[in-house]
Order: sequence, then structure tokens, then C-alpha cells
Amino acid sequence: MSNKKILYVQHSGANGGAPMSLFYLLEYVRKKYEIVVYFITDGPAVEFYRNAGISCVVDSRLGKLPHCTIENQSLNPFGAKFYHDLKAYGRHYLKLIPTYLAMRQILVEEQPDIVHLNSTVLVAEGLAVKSMKIPLVWHMRDFLEYGHFRIRYSAIRQIIAYCADVVVSLCQSELNRVRPVRNGVVIPNFVNFDKFDYRIAKPVHLRQKLGVPDNARIIAILGWHTPAKGAMVLLMAFAAIADRHPDAILVLFGEGAKEPDVTRFKQILRKLTGKKICAWSFRKS
Repeated sequence: MSNKKILYVQHSGANGGAPMSLFYLLEYVRKKYEIVVYFITDGPAVEFYRNAGISCVVDSRLGKLPHCTIENQSLNPFGAKFYHDLKAYGRHYLKLIPTYLAMRQILVEEQPDIVHLNSTVLVAEGLAVKSMKIPLVWHMRDFLEYGHFRIRYSAIRQIIAYCADVVVSLCQSELNRVRPVRNGVVIPNFVNFDKFDYRIAKPVHLRQKLGVPDNARIIAILGWHTPAKGAMVLLMAFAAIADRHPDAILVLFGEGAKEPDVTRFKQILRKLTGKKICAWSFRKS
């Protein structure tokens, strides 16, 4: 094993695409390098990593700027969303400097040779790494939204491009928008096909588990339950076809930061279709 040490920062402790894709990467990296993963919040992903023998630290001093994803804060003071978001996002802004200072302290204690930020939202952490002159890999797992005036987009894009020694993007178009100052590479999210080989997978009688008739048409969405994943768009589309396809069933798979309000989902569908909604299911994966 090399004596080089890599410090990873993960923006969420929840199960999701980012921590799982990182986990598959670490399965190979830890064979050659010493690694430690810092999570800014606790969650099931932390336990999953630790059970796999990966060194993890949960440090709540670190923070994030979630507005740089498509779930962005409104900058329009004439809209209700601006005031709705003001308190929540205000906390993220106020935590920028404490996060920056905490990250510098972590770097002094850990003495990593390389730092890998596993999300676009880790802005203060990126600035701290740059200030310590440690090589930085910035993995853009979240797409930068332009917003109304491109103010935040421009600022965050320039921070990432300036701080990172290597920018990793999920697609070429996003990498072209960021325009890294030094190096950029496109790496799609990793999938371990040995673990997800349909030929050796145990059959699951999904319709039976959901109580869905054999002749029903299932429309499903799989993913984290946030507005960014487009669940509301699917609900509206489902409402639009409900009359023409009475045999259609809508199923939502996944989880979220909070338990889903099934009653609320049904109320939305009822409002969209004008009918009482019974034939749908929700499942936490």
C-alpha cells in the first residue's frame, strides 16, 4: 500500500447515488492508498461505510450550499419562495466561514496528500483546501443551475474552476460550462455490474408485493424524493393520462430526508384529476 493519504468529503449521510458511487470507487482506491471519509451529517450511509471497514468521521462543523443545485434559492423578492427560503438558506450562508475554518483545521490534523470533494455543494471546503495548497479533486455530482440572473452560477463556477486541480463531471456539457482552469475529466457514475447482474439476481414478484393486477400498467419513478428529481412533473403527467388509461398504476420508489406524506400525494393527484385516487402505491427502497 502507498503511504499517500486521500481525504474524501461527502455532503450527506443518506443513502443515495453519490455515496454509493463513491463507495464503489473506494473499494479500489483503498487497496493502494490510506483513505478517510468525512461526512457533514450522520445517516445510514455512514453505517454502511463503517461496516465495510472504511474509516469515517461525522463532522457537523462542515456545511454545504445546496442552492447550487437545481433546488436553488429564489432571488426574486417579489415571489413568496424568496421569503420561504430566506431562513433556511440564511443558515447555509452564515455557516460558510465556520465551515472554511473547520475544514482548514481538519486538513492540519489529517495531513492528506489529496482531497476529494464528492459534491458541487461543498464550496467552503473547496476554498479551504485551495488555501492550504493541497491537491484537490472536485467531483461535480450536482448540476449547476443558471438561475434567473446567473449570479450564483457564475460565482460557484469560478470557485470550482479556480480551486480544483482536477474537475470530475458526469457529462461533457457540464464540464464545458465549468471550464476548469487546470484539468477536467468526464466519469459517469460507477455501477458494479457484478453486483447488479440480472442473470444471477433473485426474482422478485413485484406485482404481488404491491398488490397490483397482472394486467395493470405500472408507471414508476426511482430515486431520492426531492423536487429536483421531478416527482411533481410525473404526478402531473400521470393525472393527464388517468382518464385514457384507467389501468395505469403510479409507484414511487425511494426515500427522502423525511417520511413521505402519502395523504398529501393523494390530495395532489385528486386535485389534478378531479377524482378520488386509490390505485397507487409508495415504497421505500
